[in-house]
Amino acid sequence: MQPSICDTDSSLSSHSSPFSTVEVSPVQAQVVDAVTDEMRELSALALKTLRNLLERTDTPPAVQLKAALAVVNRSLQSDAYTRTVVTVLYPMLR
Repeated sequence: MQPSICDTDSSLSSHSSPFSTVEVSPVQAQVVDAVTDEMRELSALALKTLRNLLERTDTPPAVQLKAALAVVNRSLQSDAYTRTVVTVLYPMLR
């Protein structure tokens, strides 16, 4: 039997969905961790770009609106995930 996500030395277990019971090898966990780290870096760069577009006075209003909506949508998705974890999983972990 392959090790489960929680059996690896990788930090993947902190990134994985608690609803997932997928078993991965240590190599697969390292790949997922590397991709996750890269996505975090790219997300930070994307948010900086959106901030720049919102703060510049020469940005067309339509572009500012799309940038603002992108930030708000990301925030709402993040909040929804957090609420799910808190309301569904926290009672299970107690």
